Amino acid sequence: ASEEFLAVPSHVDWEGNIFICPLTPNQDTIRIVGNVLDSKYQGSVHRPVDRYWVAGQACVARWDLDGRWYRAMVLEIRHEGCTVMFVDYGTVEVVMVEDMRKDLFMTEIPIQCFPLQLENIHPVGEKWEQSVLDFLHSTVVDQTLNVVITNTDRDVNNNTDNYVGKLSTRAGLDIGHLLVRNGYARED
Repeated sequence: ASEEFLAVPSHVDWEGNIFICPLTPNQDTIRIVGNVLDSKYQGSVHRPVDRYWVAGQACVARWDLDGRWYRAMVLEIRHEGCTVMFVDYGTVEVVMVEDMRKDLFMTEIPIQCFPLQLENIHPVGEKWEQSVLDFLHSTVVDQTLNVVITNTDRDVNNNTDNYVGKLSTRAGLDIGHLLVRNGYARED
């Protein structure tokens, strides 16, 4: 039993996962979460308690490119800051600790995006090449696409679901077939 819906991809990672956000009601929810976090944190002052982090810890972090605040999770502690994943988008960035806060708001709202692997689509070589991921990113990110979930595997170690499926444009162009036909990927 497959599930079909419209979604907007927000990010493509190094493993070829496409982070997708279902169109309704998630887009409105993301906007509301963003507005609440911006109103709570814009102009806020970094406190001593905000200086120390551990991997896996939830936080609110300011994204350097737009200056807005987003829900995040610490992935790695680094000398110059922390590597965080902006959980509602799938994007991973290094953020300065001055731009991170421990006071959490909007925690009752579930994470609004999830990673999808294209069904039967694999890199041509051992791993995805950056040029292919860049092409995939420029093709799908911020576009409204049809999503069909064909399989869900439960990862008991991470307590997460891994989704497999198909992405296509609203005109019916299959993204996986596009990659294969143009030599960016192989099909099995």
